[in-house]
Amino acid sequence: MKTTNNTRKLIGKISVILLFTLMFYSQKATSQSSGEIHGQIVNSETGDPVSFANVYVKLDGTIFAGTVADFDGYFRLKPVSVGTHILCASLIGYGEVETVGVIVDADKITNVKQIQLPPGQNLPPVIIPYKKDIVDAEDPSKKTMDMVVARKIPGSSNFSTLLAATTSDIYASEDLKEIHFRGSRANDAVYIVDGVKMINSSAMIPTRGIGNMTVYSGGVPAKYGDFTGGVIIIESEGYFSWLSKKRSIELMKSN
Repeated sequence: MKTTNNTRKLIGKISVILLFTLMFYSQKATSQSSGEIHGQIVNSETGDPVSFANVYVKLDGTIFAGTVADFDGYFRLKPVSVGTHILCASLIGYGEVETVGVIVDADKITNVKQIQLPPGQNLPPVIIPYKKDIVDAEDPSKKTMDMVVARKIPGSSNFSTLLAATTSDIYASEDLKEIHFRGSRANDAVYIVDGVKMINSSAMIPTRGIGNMTVYSGGVPAKYGDFTGGVIIIESEGYFSWLSKKRSIELMKSN
C-alpha cells in the first residue's frame, strides 16, 4: 500500500509540472473563438478511472492546449480553438491514445465521453476516430454540419444548396438566391461569420473555406437577437484546423 501511495504522489507531481507547461502552450490558441473538450480517462481493461492522466491537443509534435485529469479521471480542456483537432491522452505505465477528428464549436463543450487507456509500457499509439452527433440532444433545433461529408453533397459549392441540405426546416429558392427558414422571409435570418453578424447570405465566404457550420432553425438563443428566421454560425477553416483534419485522415488510413 505504501508503494502504491508513493507512486501516486510521484505521478501527481509529474502531472502538476506538465500541467503548468501545457498551460503555457494553451495560450497559443489563435482562433478568435474557442470551446472546450470534456471527457473521462479510464483503464481499457478494468474500466476503472485513470487518475492524473495527461490530456492535450497536439499537431506534428507541438502541444497547443493541455490539462490533467482529476482523481476520478475526468478532465476539462479549455480554451481550445474552434476547428478540428487531434486529442491525445497518456500517462506513465499506459499507452497513448489519439482521438482524431475531434470537432470543437464556438462557445460549446465537445464531450468525447470515455477514452480508454491501455495499461503497459512502450505500446504503439492507439488511433480512434471521433464521431460527432449531427443533432444536439439538448437542443434538436441546433444542427452541426460535418464539412467533410457536406462537401460530397451534389452542388455543395453553392452555399444555398449546402445550407438547405442541413435540415428540412430550410429551403432554397429555385434560383438559389434566397434561403427560407420554416416559411420566414428570405432576409429574416442572421449569419455570423467568424464572430461578425451579417444579414446577407451573398456575403458568405466560399463553401470551400468553411471549417465549421452550426445552424439554428428554431429555439434560437437570445444572444443572437430577436427575429423569426434562423441563425447560421460559420467559422472559416483555419490553417491549423485544416492541417489537423488532414493529419487525422492520414492517421486513420495508416491504421
